[in-house]
Amino acid sequence: MHDAYQSNNLDQAASLGEVLIKEHTAQPTSPGLSNDLYNLALVYDELDRLDKAAALYTESIYYAPASDYEALAVRSMNLGGVLARMGGLEIAHHFYIQARHISKHYLGEHHQVYADALYNLANLVAQTNNTSTAQALHEEALAIREKSGNSADILNSLHSLAFIHEENGDYKKAASYGEAALAQATGTDYARACKYLAELYETTSQHKKALDMYTLVLDKISIIGCTTDDYMAILHRKENLATDANDTQLQANANALKGASQAINPQKLSANTKFTVKQNRHPLQL
Repeated sequence: MHDAYQSNNLDQAASLGEVLIKEHTAQPTSPGLSNDLYNLALVYDELDRLDKAAALYTESIYYAPASDYEALAVRSMNLGGVLARMGGLEIAHHFYIQARHISKHYLGEHHQVYADALYNLANLVAQTNNTSTAQALHEEALAIREKSGNSADILNSLHSLAFIHEENGDYKKAASYGEAALAQATGTDYARACKYLAELYETTSQHKKALDMYTLVLDKISIIGCTTDDYMAILHRKENLATDANDTQLQANANALKGASQAINPQKLSANTKFTVKQNRHPLQL
């Protein structure tokens, strides 16, 4: 199952996982059952078969050793994430709180899992428009992650904080977090950070900064994950922005963007161009 999962052959991984679980049926207390249930839950989670994933996460918690605090915290988080996607925000909140409690008291306040619990809880709380609580949780998670040095986790926290401040109308703070993310990002993350800042600068009428950022986005269009039509729309909007700014240099930049856009090879990619706030999940357990 592990090899199939790692190669993204999820249907095969699910089939292999089901076989493993059946082998445990004769000995429900056999070693490895809890991990196999968790691994299969991850596969169904990825496949968006949420009912199956929720049931398997629940079983994996039930069979996990009472002293395996990391497993209990991680599985509670993952179960909460699935329940939230199913629309059960209240019960999801319960499991996120449980994950935070376990990780804080048994793993410690500097542990990666505790930071993940804070991050996931913050994202859930933000969905209820409780942005002040979400902000505080994200700030605590970021402080822990900055010490651990995991760049992907740090970027997720920076972008989440940028979104919260943007929603609250504090564009200066949002830009500061977005710029901090840009300074650390590479590859696809760099391109998407540029796009986020371009849109934010446009919103705040910082025309030159917006056009400069869109120029960087265009350089990375093949990896950012959007359709050509989306980018054509962006480029035309930037031409209008430059015209409104009544600035000859901005207009020249916009014309350059327009010319470059005509050379784009249309290709169908993911339409989601903005950073998505994703749940932090942990990999298969062997």
